[in-house]
Amino acid sequence: MLMAMGIALATAGCSGGQLPPCVQVRADVQEAKITPPSQQALIGIDGSGSMAGFLSGGGDGEDWKRLLRAIKLTAGEFKSTETYRIGGSKSTTMGAIDEAAEPCYFGGCAGVPSVASSLDTLWTLPQQTGPVPLRVMVSDLEVNQGDISALRGAIGADLRRGASIGILGLRLPFEGTVFDSNAKRIHDGKANRPLYLLATGSRGAVESFLAGVRQTLALSGFKGPIESSLLGGKTATLKAATAWGEPRASASSGLPIRISGTTYGPSGNADYQLVKLLPTAAGLVVSSSKGLVASSVAAGSAAPADLMTISPLALAGASREPSAEGVTVTELSVIGGELVARFTVAPGTPGGAFRGTVKAGSLPEQWWLTWNRGPAAAGKAKDQTDNLLLTLTSLSQAVVPAGSPPAAAFCVAFTT
Repeated sequence: MLMAMGIALATAGCSGGQLPPCVQVRADVQEAKITPPSQQALIGIDGSGSMAGFLSGGGDGEDWKRLLRAIKLTAGEFKSTETYRIGGSKSTTMGAIDEAAEPCYFGGCAGVPSVASSLDTLWTLPQQTGPVPLRVMVSDLEVNQGDISALRGAIGADLRRGASIGILGLRLPFEGTVFDSNAKRIHDGKANRPLYLLATGSRGAVESFLAGVRQTLALSGFKGPIESSLLGGKTATLKAATAWGEPRASASSGLPIRISGTTYGPSGNADYQLVKLLPTAAGLVVSSSKGLVASSVAAGSAAPADLMTISPLALAGASREPSAEGVTVTELSVIGGELVARFTVAPGTPGGAFRGTVKAGSLPEQWWLTWNRGPAAAGKAKDQTDNLLLTLTSLSQAVVPAGSPPAAAFCVAFTT
């Protein structure tokens, strides 16, 4: 008798209904263009007043000077390098990158007017004939009024020719006035402000240049934090690897469940989390990593929950149209390269299946979230960047070819 029960349970776990594919492979995915490397580098340095505090940060702006030297040395690998002071919708040719270490560079001196940020100007500069050049913008990325449309539009011309986008972020000592993107003064004095190198060009040139600057800084004694990303780089879709209930003991997962008369087991539905919610459950949590348990979720950085959309999935034999009503994404958390999603399930919600999707190019890296100046930044505001999350996510979306697989697809079948 016991043996017969064991065989029945084993059979239930290995057979049963087949859930819909979690990720549909599209036939209309556009292949990303590949641009050949160029021997031309165009370097732009933001000349707006919001950058002036880097000259005196740490006493004498030594880290700012280290960065300029690192850029100069790395750019020496190109046959043709041109450097510009960018601001006020104008570009002014610089004799040498070292000029950005002079007290008058950020304006206020005779012949050097104060200017507002106009980061897109670097991408409107003429280039030599041939492949897309490497363009590198050195800036705090405090885009005026938070309007990044001009920047994205200007970069788009190079993207259509196959350019990639990379970003290197570092924190430098800063002493002076910190403004937000609306030119509102938010701090006077010392800070540890983010500074960025936004680069476009062939993928190889972008990766090599940013890696070269990073290595040179390390060799020169720079001790501050450095982060980097290749925007829209091809990565595998994050899928649901584990799930648990809220409260923790209010659900079971990884076992067969029965919905509308059909039993669904883990075998053959590897991309799904199968969850049995108990009456005490208020919802469930899904993670892309088996190693991320409830106790480690607090270590993550909160991302906007609206980045994930929920779609109901039709099940064979179901007596009603699929609906995601009653299931809501309430929280997303990024931990390293992993994602955790928190869902609430309203009382009385019938069992079913759904997919939580984050579009390609829309999943931020954790450092974008921690360096972004949000509405609740308070004391951290001086060391963060207005609209960084919006800027990098928007540019990342612009790089991704149409029809690319989603950044994340969390598929769940549950019963109550």
